[in-house]
Amino acid sequence: MTAGKFTNPFYTTELVWDSDITPNGLAEVIKFDKLFASAAEDGFDKDGKTIRAKKAESPWELSLVAGQFLFDDNLENNFDNDESTDAYLFQTQLLGSYKFGKDVKVTFAPGWLVENAGSLSGLQNSQPFNDSPNVSGATRNISLLLAPGEVSFKLAGHKAKFLWDFAYNIEGSKRYNDIFDLVAINQHHETVDDIAFLAGFQFGENKKGGDWSLLAYYRQAGVSSIDPNLNDSDFAASRLNTRGFKTSLAYNFTDFAVGALTWQYAWNLRDNLVGGQATGGAAIADSNDVSILQVDFTLKF
Repeated sequence: MTAGKFTNPFYTTELVWDSDITPNGLAEVIKFDKLFASAAEDGFDKDGKTIRAKKAESPWELSLVAGQFLFDDNLENNFDNDESTDAYLFQTQLLGSYKFGKDVKVTFAPGWLVENAGSLSGLQNSQPFNDSPNVSGATRNISLLLAPGEVSFKLAGHKAKFLWDFAYNIEGSKRYNDIFDLVAINQHHETVDDIAFLAGFQFGENKKGGDWSLLAYYRQAGVSSIDPNLNDSDFAASRLNTRGFKTSLAYNFTDFAVGALTWQYAWNLRDNLVGGQATGGAAIADSNDVSILQVDFTLKF
């Protein structure tokens, strides 16, 4: 169990969680493969000396991960119920993996993320969805079924992997109405609004000097699918109702200095969404296309 402010404990991608976010609250991890692992028995040689037995490595890994996080602390003396309710986020995940031989490993991590109907203010994502006079409870109607995963392997002597993520908001139709302030005269909810997914490929890794990696993926996110206050702030400037591509090349100049060049391009998933918090107010879907070129240099201490 961990309490305080800490690194995100969940296996995830930047589709749902920005890698910069360190949540506040509690997290619990139960590693079933360690809990129920059989103990290896020591033996003795002919001189009576102990021979330490080597524990057989299981191809399975299975963990249950849970988190209860404080999203925003609100004043309790407000007459508006949402504005007087602290915003909380709860997530539970079953993280499993299996090794097929030495180099091939499959990881799958289905989970559930839910937020209560609390007010948000002062958030700093690229396109934050804060409360307004027209929208009370920006965390309302978010209940996500999640399914990230990857298949890792060796390719030409280098580590590589296919990766994916999937999110479906089972309260999407209700959140859609919240986003459009219940005045979307000509708006019609569609299933694609409630779904977000990512699929891509990574070659190489960045651990020591001379290492390099290449990442490329396609992703899309419906307007009522995920929380724009949590997702990657760089892709489409965190806007929803988008689809597009990301490519990134990273190189280790030293063990502790990494440079990266990234290009991202996104455009509308549905081009007829107008009104409410989509194109007004918080404007979480107010872009026809977004093109971003980034140059990053990171030093690790």
